[in-house]
Amino acid sequence: MSRRVVSDLGAAVVRFFEDHLPAQRGMSQHTVRSYRDAVVLLLRFTAKERARGIEALELADLTVDRIERFLKHLEIERRNGVATRNARLAAIHTLARFLTGAIQSGSRSGRPSSQSRSSAARRGCRPTTLKPRA
Repeated sequence: MSRRVVSDLGAAVVRFFEDHLPAQRGMSQHTVRSYRDAVVLLLRFTAKERARGIEALELADLTVDRIERFLKHLEIERRNGVATRNARLAAIHTLARFLTGAIQSGSRSGRPSSQSRSSAARRGCRPTTLKPRA
């Protein structure tokens, strides 16, 4: 039985959903699921355009032009409204920032550099807890 080789993109996407969103960003399970749905749609769209399986996609396959075509696809073919399209775009932006951090740090781990993770701490920012209005 042969073992599949996981692409760098695939490994990074797994870390994005298993570690980055819930643990480092503190996103709710519902938000993580919404982001998952958006990324799955993007990867399926990209795989179809590239005529290859999702598991064979590489980071270079996610181009600005392709993402713009994907957003048009959401509006026209999937008949998504502006709010849904923008929610999917927010997920793509978050994934892109995560991947960019991994590339800039020179890390193959798919994690943003410690510099980008701690920039808010260096500026003296601390997480805040929102309290309901009385």
